[in-house]
Amino acid sequence: MTPTQRDGGSPTDEPGATLAQSAADADNAVIRLVHQLASNPAATPADVDVVLAHLANTVATLPQVTQRLALVLDRSQSIWELSMDGMTSTTDPDVAVATARAHLDALDQPLREAYRHLNAARNEAAHIRANPPEDYDQPTTRSRPRPEERDAPHSPAPGPRGPYR
Repeated sequence: MTPTQRDGGSPTDEPGATLAQSAADADNAVIRLVHQLASNPAATPADVDVVLAHLANTVATLPQVTQRLALVLDRSQSIWELSMDGMTSTTDPDVAVATARAHLDALDQPLREAYRHLNAARNEAAHIRANPPEDYDQPTTRSRPRPEERDAPHSPAPGPRGPYR
């Protein structure tokens, strides 16, 4: 664990972390989550609640990410001399930037809807109890806290412009 992680930051908050590394870390975290969900037959609704809370928080920030990516594309037109690499039918970089922006802009509303659905699912899952059957043999020691003993992140309430943090 790095000092930044202990202070509440993420490993990619370290000096020198690149945008590509931050994106790769997010990608790997989601892939790891998929594998853990597939390989955990003992997961409970409390586990689902915690996962949904984290996913809702993540998805809530995606509109900000797409807007900032669009701004990077806009700035690149005024800072850099852009050209196309010939591996696409688009030959004008300004058209490519406008098309990429249109796609990024189109994500805004669906991402806000995804946040609302994840948060609503989390709110429902948070109230489901998973009681063991009467013949369940309770282990005598636990190596990790039970899901209901874990802290779920606070889900941000949508602001006037949507589910931003």
